[in-house]
Amino acid sequence: MLSFGILISQLAKPLAGAACCGLLFPWCFAGLDPLGFKEQLKMLILPAECSRFVTVWWIHLGIYAGFMIGLIWGARAIHRGRRSLVRPSPPDRHLSSEMDIP
Repeated sequence: MLSFGILISQLAKPLAGAACCGLLFPWCFAGLDPLGFKEQLKMLILPAECSRFVTVWWIHLGIYAGFMIGLIWGARAIHRGRRSLVRPSPPDRHLSSEMDIP
């Protein structure tokens, strides 16, 4: 069984993923507006505010995506840790098919 400390340490992975992707997504995809927010909002708010809205939308999407990436990364690490604790038992010599019969 994995200790509670190891499980808590795995919590850093989703948080780190959320922070990294929350910072990177708006920087990488700032020019993209896949849902056409600027066109839909141009009658309601100023164009500069539309750009800020799209930037905040990318931050929000990056946080969710990064959290999911970190969650999968942490879950795989926990699964590998648990699997390594369960070691297969060595084969029994007495049940070997190569047993010498006198």
